[in-house]
Amino acid sequence: MKKLQEDRQKEKRKKINWVYIVLGIMIVVQLGTLIYSFQFKKEGCHSDELWSYGYANSYYQKDIYQNEKSEPINCNEWVSGDVLRDYLVVNEGEQFKYASVYQNQINDLSPPLHSMLLHTICSFFPERFSLWFSFSINIVAFIVSMIFLFKTAKLLKNDIFALCCCVLYGFSLGARDTFIYLRMYALCTAFFMVITYHLLLYLDKSKKNRKAYNIHLAIVAVVSFLAFLTHYYMIAVMGIMTFLICIMLLFQKRIKVMFTYGLSMLGTFLLSIGAFPSLLRVTDNQVGQIASETEKMLNYTFPIRFKFIAHYFTYKEFNFSVSIYKNAMVPIVFGCIVFGCIVMLPIVYLFRETAFVMKITQKVKMIFKHPVSIMRYLLRRINWIYPIFFIIMVLQIIVVGETTSVYGMGNYVDRYIMYLYPLEVIVGIAAVYQIGLILFKRKKISRWIIVAAVLVLCVLNLYNRAYDTSYCFPEETTGKAIEECVEDKDCIYFTTNFWMLTAMTSKLMDADEFFMVWINGYKEYEEAYLEKLADGPVVLVFDTSFKNGLSNKLAYEDVGYSDEVEEEMAQIENAYQQRLQYFEDLVPDTTMKKLTTETVYSRPVEVYLINP
Repeated sequence: MKKLQEDRQKEKRKKINWVYIVLGIMIVVQLGTLIYSFQFKKEGCHSDELWSYGYANSYYQKDIYQNEKSEPINCNEWVSGDVLRDYLVVNEGEQFKYASVYQNQINDLSPPLHSMLLHTICSFFPERFSLWFSFSINIVAFIVSMIFLFKTAKLLKNDIFALCCCVLYGFSLGARDTFIYLRMYALCTAFFMVITYHLLLYLDKSKKNRKAYNIHLAIVAVVSFLAFLTHYYMIAVMGIMTFLICIMLLFQKRIKVMFTYGLSMLGTFLLSIGAFPSLLRVTDNQVGQIASETEKMLNYTFPIRFKFIAHYFTYKEFNFSVSIYKNAMVPIVFGCIVFGCIVMLPIVYLFRETAFVMKITQKVKMIFKHPVSIMRYLLRRINWIYPIFFIIMVLQIIVVGETTSVYGMGNYVDRYIMYLYPLEVIVGIAAVYQIGLILFKRKKISRWIIVAAVLVLCVLNLYNRAYDTSYCFPEETTGKAIEECVEDKDCIYFTTNFWMLTAMTSKLMDADEFFMVWINGYKEYEEAYLEKLADGPVVLVFDTSFKNGLSNKLAYEDVGYSDEVEEEMAQIENAYQQRLQYFEDLVPDTTMKKLTTETVYSRPVEVYLINP
């Protein structure tokens, strides 16, 4: 008997070792695909990614284009390229200056933890700029996210289920975008998975009166505190989760656990406010920003906002889209159900004497005779964690849609829900597993179903990752890179928005001096141009995105190409050519040579060499 028990323990240990070996290999492979995507597919940056470096490393100066009073700076005059470099890097003597980071984030209203971590890493490499500094945070966050995704899924079901969740999420387009995007959302994902795992352990152990279960609540509180100081949307999602869990505990009559958990989360939130009081100003800031955006441009209605965000939520993990446009999907599905019922009725009648049909008929009659009893039976046996997870996702989509300018953020609004992708995978695979169990009544068949579904989705995800360029920002350069064109030269930067200097910092920081000027105010500074042209060639960097404005207007207003529209487009092109001609005529015998065209943050930029 003793020998039999020992053999079973050995077999169990072998199984555990096998599962963790597979998990370890899988994480290494998935991390390799992320590093490949970051190194070879990600060409440019979102402006917010460079803002991260500015918030972390710029010494008591949040923005490079305006001061604390929102007055323009570093424009309409010649400025050293070192100013741009200083914005992105930690200078000698400014290492580990967290007070500067904290103040920059107060001015931005965003929590400071991610910027402080980035500042810490950059402080070990003063005077150097590399996107790998921020990506290193994401690498650690990915490993932590995968480990706790596995632990959470295993806690809910079993090893196979947990491995399926990790396979699907780790190879998904959503995971790639989360971890190559150099902002705080990867960190939020890691924190959220740690919180979810320890919260489930706390609920489970407290129900069984096991010892030391409060240690898990302490971990939830500590990590929640860090999450609150990483992004303000973590406050929203944790608030929703706390409310729903407390409702569940109330119905389960676990009053002590409910108050302990609820009050601990309230205390954690108050501590985060004490650590960063500017969090209280975030809501007013967001609402004001949305109102401002609405006045400037078209904003979507509530259903469109919800569908717009839900589209990314489903597409980037499960490869199907929620369309914001009216379509025939609902009528088609309803029609198929009605047609199926019509076809099945005569078949059921013909085979009414068979045991299979009789058994189904009895169950249907029971449902109609005892609906309350059946409902009670189901409610007592359902695992309420899955509905809670689903409700959390739906409510958070609503929160994001109502507190963010979905129209203004466009294709990159899904960053605000990235930390929910692992939760989505757990709920989705659990739903497929349960459907298989209902249909086939055997766990083994249901497991094979989710394995097959995950493999198919992984193939589709890897295909999408090869062709989807979101968060990769392809530069589409037709000549030399902008950095090479301006290196050790003076350059004039034409822009339609001064804030775009943030997106150009890494492009222009190697210039000797730069002159940023608004596209309609360029003639006022002719003497400044001539001063540099007298010394030799000057590079002209021209943001031509203003030429796309009419095309966007046509797309949104659904207007055809009339003679008036063609005339307006011709006027825009003529205005652009006039500005080029102006610089060519500044000095006699000047030649203008086009060096390159490059896409910077989805905006076309043309570069010319003005050679007097």
